[in-house]
Amino acid sequence: MRKLLLALIACAVLFNFACVRPEQSNREGQTSANTNTAQATVSDEEITAQAKLALLADSRTSGFATEIDTRGGVVTLTGTVDSEETKAAAAAIVRNVQGVRDVNNQLQVAPEAKQPEVSVSDDKIKEEIEKLVDSDDKIAPSLSILPQGGVVRLSGEVDTSDQKVYAVQAIRKLPGVKSVDASGVVVKGEPAKR
Repeated sequence: MRKLLLALIACAVLFNFACVRPEQSNREGQTSANTNTAQATVSDEEITAQAKLALLADSRTSGFATEIDTRGGVVTLTGTVDSEETKAAAAAIVRNVQGVRDVNNQLQVAPEAKQPEVSVSDDKIKEEIEKLVDSDDKIAPSLSILPQGGVVRLSGEVDTSDQKVYAVQAIRKLPGVKSVDASGVVVKGEPAKR
């Protein structure tokens, strides 16, 4: 009788273990599959482009020459910034970009790194941007440009993310431009961001 009772208990434990394990491993499999799918949908090139745009759009980080390299969702930042606060802000901004798994912040701090701000009227900025667009065929002439207090807002459609990043970088280099907001620029074939 005792052997029968032990056998029944052992069967119950094994049955319970067998029923619970597949469910747990199935949940774990779903979680890792979902994570991998989410990460696989954003290429390293797209992460780099979005990170550049995010840094250029933020007034704390837009005046610096920051290089970005992305491999497997890990973003490495190199270049020079003017303070530890700016270095930390750059890492925080990039961490919020979709698809970023980690940030390797190799930015160096040098107080003289920030580009000097030049006071230029919005009309003059718009004039300079129009000259730039006319002389540079890499910038889509269909972009709508609205400078306001040195912040340039772009809207319209471009063919590629690289074209969007190029336009933002070229415009950001103009005297008087403090930052460039390209959130209104849509890349053909990509869903509009909300």
